[in-house]
Amino acid sequence: MQSISLLVVLFAALLTPLLMAKFNIHSLPTAVAEIIVGIILGKSLLGWVISNDVLEELRTLGVIVLIFLSGMEIDFSLFKPQKHRDGKIASHRSPF
Repeated sequence: MQSISLLVVLFAALLTPLLMAKFNIHSLPTAVAEIIVGIILGKSLLGWVISNDVLEELRTLGVIVLIFLSGMEIDFSLFKPQKHRDGKIASHRSPF
């Protein structure tokens, strides 16, 4: 049953982005869709996936990659003080 769980997880991880691309689902990030599929396939709903050592390692690696990708999305230029046209430093960034 453990190898079947790994196969189900790998198949779901492959199929999720392919289905999102086929049906033009761009409003939901792929990582969020894969988390939702994991909740559905896991013990929370269907119970098709049973945790084992290999899946524990994959889960840890997945969290690390997710945090890394989230960090890559940060726009660090927003943290720099912004200057107005008159040379004064703004206390907050204006939307215009």
